[in-house]
Amino acid sequence: MNPILLHNAEQLQQACDAAEEANVPLIAFTPENAAGYMGAGYVRAMMEQVTATSAYTLWADCGDNPATCMQALQAGLRHLVSHTHGEVFVKLSDMASQHNAVLRNDRPAQALDMRSADVAALHAWLRQACA
Repeated sequence: MNPILLHNAEQLQQACDAAEEANVPLIAFTPENAAGYMGAGYVRAMMEQVTATSAYTLWADCGDNPATCMQALQAGLRHLVSHTHGEVFVKLSDMASQHNAVLRNDRPAQALDMRSADVAALHAWLRQACA
């Protein structure tokens, strides 16, 4: 898995196109707490703007605020990252499963940050996933 860190819909579209071309699944993440400071609705709208012929997974990071996770679920996001722990994480996980969503509390150790990467770097990063 070669995850990608995305900041906007244009980057998501570029990543989807490159993943389709490379014939690899796309796993992407928003920046930390993006569902909080951008808003879950913005992340959802970003996903709706993308035209992708193959499936991709965009993990929306909700930070450590349980309310942000709940708002993301209400906005229809189905892949969430929460930096909560213990009983709070367990309760949020239960709520997520009731919405047919998945909640995780970890982020990838390495990801290609599209803020500083160009399309050539994106293609090279995805090709590594094939190797």
